[in-house]
Amino acid sequence: LVFETRDPARHAWEERTRGHSHRVSEIPGVGSVESWVQLIKVSQPLVTFRWTYVFAADGQVLTSDSTLRF
Repeated sequence: LVFETRDPARHAWEERTRGHSHRVSEIPGVGSVESWVQLIKVSQPLVTFRWTYVFAADGQVLTSDSTLRF
């Protein structure tokens, strides 16, 4: 079993910005993939983020939205 706790007083969601999370990864057989996370909405206790992935080979953009409870 794995347990995770989130302390809302820490405001950890404020660190989930493009500036803090931006990276470019080299994926074998795929090429360069640029990724970052952006804060979308805070409605405590729920916080919504969007991960963005950009594939250099064809310019395809994929996004993944997540909502966490703090």
